[in-house]
Amino acid sequence: MEEVHEEVDALHSEFEWILKEEVNSVLQELNSILLEACKRFPLHIHQSADNCVRPEKYVLSNTSGASVIKCMVTLLADNICEADLTLKIHKHQNTPIQCKLYPDVPWHLQQIQDAGNHLLIAFELTETRDPDYNFTSGQEVLKLIDSLTDALSRARSALALPKKKKLEELVKNPQLVGFKPQLPGDVVVSFYVQAQKLVLAIYQLFVNTRGKVDIAARYQLETQVPWLNEVIVLCTLALQQCQQLRHKLSVFIQYEAETKFLKGHSVMQPHPPPPKKKHNIQKQNLIDFDSPTSVVCGGDMKGLGAGESGWLQESVYLHNSCHVCNLSKTKTYQLFM
Repeated sequence: MEEVHEEVDALHSEFEWILKEEVNSVLQELNSILLEACKRFPLHIHQSADNCVRPEKYVLSNTSGASVIKCMVTLLADNICEADLTLKIHKHQNTPIQCKLYPDVPWHLQQIQDAGNHLLIAFELTETRDPDYNFTSGQEVLKLIDSLTDALSRARSALALPKKKKLEELVKNPQLVGFKPQLPGDVVVSFYVQAQKLVLAIYQLFVNTRGKVDIAARYQLETQVPWLNEVIVLCTLALQQCQQLRHKLSVFIQYEAETKFLKGHSVMQPHPPPPKKKHNIQKQNLIDFDSPTSVVCGGDMKGLGAGESGWLQESVYLHNSCHVCNLSKTKTYQLFM
């Protein structure tokens, strides 16, 4: 019993240390990680933070076969501010398509903007909190960790899992008007991000036998963007820190729920006795057992203690002698105290 109480006290002390010291330490580490990630985006964090956003040129390589497709882009944060595209595919073999994007009408990458917004939410959760704040319960910390995990997961998913678009959305994309000269009516292009890669998808269209526009061929160009890879790595590292802290706290919270050691309850506290069952029975003759008593056709209540009273109901075997019929019989009674 004493050893159990010592173990409970040790766990209690360790849990308090985690709430007062380790949680704030982990939050400071998360703040540093998220600050580094936010620097890769055009976000207004604070004046002391040096923004790493710079225009960068990339050449997208062809992964779709022998067709002649070339593209060079200038990426500035969440915008492709310049692009030089050359296409030589199928019907356009003899007359290659050449068109450009200019800075006045950039191609906006919504995925990068969404990832930056989610990272900013996570950063502000760690930035606005007092470094010396004392958490009073594990549930309070878990609520914060869950909010951080949700924002970080959304940021990483925005980059890693691009949304699939229907053909109609691709054709009616208003950003296509940014290309000068305009693309032919049977060619549609789309820029998107997939993890650390910038991808250009090119679709050649045709009208099928049902009179509907369909895809005749799809080509793809892509390039690695180092800073996108850095953001994904930082998001993953921050998520691991959150998961480790959450797991550690969950162990203590589960122990608290089972033993209630934080409330001063003994882990060996006996369970309260179950409530008495109520019997819906008709009351019989009340017997006073101040002295040995005989009951007509009920018998001498031998074996029951003096000074007790109760109700008699048929159910328990008691040996008795009937004084009326002068016969020794066995009746069935139950005593309710």
